[in-house]
Amino acid sequence: MGAALLTQPDLIKRILCKLVAVCSKPVTCKIRILNKEEETLSLCKVIESTGVAALTVHGRTRHTRSSHPCNYDIIKKIKTQLSIPVILNGASLEINKKGDMTAMIKETGVDSIMVARAAWYNPSIFRDPEPVPVREQCRSL
Repeated sequence: MGAALLTQPDLIKRILCKLVAVCSKPVTCKIRILNKEEETLSLCKVIESTGVAALTVHGRTRHTRSSHPCNYDIIKKIKTQLSIPVILNGASLEINKKGDMTAMIKETGVDSIMVARAAWYNPSIFRDPEPVPVREQCRSL
């Protein structure tokens, strides 16, 4: 949706309702958390009411960068209040192997994790039981 829309729940609702109505494929939405927990929870409920198939929540505000920790507490609360799948995002710097993702899912109750930077840094993080160091991967090319 873009971080600029986060403070415009009515516009988000209109956009998502229209997308859900005209798309033959499932529509999902990704947001960042807001500064106030109650505003984040309210926005998530608005988004759920549009009929989207899932919601991805980046556990930082639009002004916090990846050097700041992901807010797992708000994501846990979102998951308990929504009936649609919730996907955790924003924890890439804390993910070093597949087991880290499994532990985060168990800890937060989310349905899945969206990984970006961790996979960019080392695509083998999805490998069981352990990833292959990037230098070792490069040597094998």
